[in-house]
Amino acid sequence: MRKVVVIGLLIGVFLVTLLVPKTGVEAAQPYAHRFTFTYPDGLNTTGCDENWEVYTEYAGYNAIHTSNASVGATWVLRDDAVFSFVGHGYDQGGHLKFWNGSSYSDLRASNSMPAIYSYSVSLESRTHLWDLRLMSLVACKSAVVGPPTSGGLGNSLTGQGYLKGVDCSLGFLEDLLWIDWPPPEEDLYPAVYWDNYFYWRLGLYGDTVEDAAEIATGYIFYYWGGMQTYYGLDSWFIDGNPSIKIKPAAYGSK
Repeated sequence: MRKVVVIGLLIGVFLVTLLVPKTGVEAAQPYAHRFTFTYPDGLNTTGCDENWEVYTEYAGYNAIHTSNASVGATWVLRDDAVFSFVGHGYDQGGHLKFWNGSSYSDLRASNSMPAIYSYSVSLESRTHLWDLRLMSLVACKSAVVGPPTSGGLGNSLTGQGYLKGVDCSLGFLEDLLWIDWPPPEEDLYPAVYWDNYFYWRLGLYGDTVEDAAEIATGYIFYYWGGMQTYYGLDSWFIDGNPSIKIKPAAYGSK
């Protein structure tokens, strides 16, 4: 009789486990999403998508990259542990420009900021960002407080990410120089190259975000130093914990 009761309890626990949905922290393989673009102005940021997928999968993530999408696709932020964007920012800061192949849309930092396109979503409106361990935004002025600057930290994309619970948000304070001269590889821009080395160090070597950013910046000057410039890539800035690692794979700690 005792054995039957124990077996019955075990079956009951098993059934309850099946019925209770897993939270992001409990999921076996955390999600990593990446957005890159082939913009109508000729900028192509897709050059290292497959590399990024290899690096993040090596670290233990379910890695998905999307080329050309509208800002509506950022609903995935609520399920992500890692979010990567490589593309156009905004000359005044506070926005990322999405391109779906036929029209632009933008992700702005806060609800109070004016949209720059007819289809616009605020990062502030995206919920459950505390599962995000890393949000990297390789775009012009992606860490700058956008207009109105009176909005403070919340009007910066990296700052808003931090306020919403992201462990580590990385962006840039300056314009990134999108040129393809002198190319170590065809159609590989300095910013795309920087991002490739950044995730290479994060995913394969297990560096902290801060260390990976410093190493990636050093590589840029070494390989692309003909113009004696970092192409704006030395202006990276972190809101949150710079000592975060994404290897081994994990969701955010908040």
